[in-house]
Amino acid sequence: MATTIDYTQHFPADPQTVWAMLKDPAYIELKAMRSGAREVNAEVEEAPGETRIVSRRRLPASLPSFMKKMVGEELVINETQRWDKSSDDGSRSGTFVVDFGGQPLAFSGTVRLQPAGDGTDVVTHGSLKASVRLVGGKVEGVAQEWMVKYLRKEETVAAEWLAEKKA
Repeated sequence: MATTIDYTQHFPADPQTVWAMLKDPAYIELKAMRSGAREVNAEVEEAPGETRIVSRRRLPASLPSFMKKMVGEELVINETQRWDKSSDDGSRSGTFVVDFGGQPLAFSGTVRLQPAGDGTDVVTHGSLKASVRLVGGKVEGVAQEWMVKYLRKEETVAAEWLAEKKA
């Protein structure tokens, strides 16, 4: 059984500004480093009608002992996002796939960037699936907490990034 994550991030800027930030390799690297990554690589490929964002992060495995035995001391996270072109109001939709460097855990789903009041919301709907007998649900629960913490941290880093760019 998979665990669902539904999370809405709010960013204090218009959709075009938020989109420019989200696809900036410097921002992608900063948010990963601020979330504990030791090493980050980000690539952005733009083609007519689609943008592909790929990031690879290496970070210490700060996990409960039952998971650390499976994972080891380090975790590698590979994320691929595919975004459609924007609508007239700056909104756009995409998909994402996250793999954890060969570990028996995957996270995938959809993402939507849309205008919202005084800024922009990014709505993430995803499914975490751990393929581990007996403890899969526990692994998914820990991963869910970790992913929500990462999305919250991204909001904080983004607010600082956007404030700095405004100044």
